[in-house]
Amino acid sequence: MQGSDAALIVDGMGIPKSGDHSVGVGRQWCGATGKVDNCQVTVNCTLARPGERHNSAQVTWPLGMHLYLPKKWTGTDESVYDDAAEQEYYAQLREDAAIPEDVEHQPRYEIAAEMFEQIVATCPDHACLVGDTNYGKHRSFRSSLRDLDEPYVLGVEPTRFVVIPEETEITDLDKAGPGRKHAAFRGDVETETPTASATAGTEPASAGT
Repeated sequence: MQGSDAALIVDGMGIPKSGDHSVGVGRQWCGATGKVDNCQVTVNCTLARPGERHNSAQVTWPLGMHLYLPKKWTGTDESVYDDAAEQEYYAQLREDAAIPEDVEHQPRYEIAAEMFEQIVATCPDHACLVGDTNYGKHRSFRSSLRDLDEPYVLGVEPTRFVVIPEETEITDLDKAGPGRKHAAFRGDVETETPTASATAGTEPASAGT
């Protein structure tokens, strides 16, 4: 399973539900149905290695799964409830499910960051981590990967530029030293994508810039 051509994939998984008593269930995006639906959501990390001939022959191995709890299930934010009755209803659900009182809401990208830190501690051989915009759009998640010297390929929002400051020193991979070391940028900069009106009248960039 391990190898330089393997990748760690972080992603969410929706589990459709018809009732409202399963822990963490609620109306949220469900990939299984392709719409906002009544479901549970988990954050998963999977080790994947491509097949020799085609994608269908790839080999995958689950490394971690964590159940995501929407804010209504943690009771830490009163503003998310429609009224006092709904708040009391979820309080009863938490009690029935024996959810510890100290459990707080945690965004999915924070769950993924903690899970990944535990996984890389076991040192599975891989090339990089990949994930979609749900994770890549959060600077703190990208920063946590750089802190671990982890190469990544992440989706970002199309309305944002994620760029590297001009003064950043680029590491030569051929001179990075022994072991599984990669060039990593300590920080990136987010900036608004220029609009048509903002770029109108500017000279086209030369091929060397």
